[in-house]
Amino acid sequence: ELFTWFLLVSYCTDMIDGQLARRLKITSARGSQLDSLGDQITFIIGLIGLLVFETDFMKENGILIIIALHRILFKCFWHIQNMARLPHSIRI
Repeated sequence: ELFTWFLLVSYCTDMIDGQLARRLKITSARGSQLDSLGDQITFIIGLIGLLVFETDFMKENGILIIIALHRILFKCFWHIQNMARLPHSIRI
């Protein structure tokens, strides 16, 4: 249940962040990248939650899930790799 609350908080903060940025007209290339990275981290955490709490479902449908999500997962790992190359002052 705690995991569900953390995921809900993550979704809500992402929604509020996006609305504030649009309302205040505050945009930047770095902010856009960080927002995208945050979305992808939330997505990966959701998948981890499925692995932990729905193990049987993931075992039965793992291949189909990987096929369906391979492009998204690749993009997530690509963003994380690129964030590691940022100067220390810009990193999260």
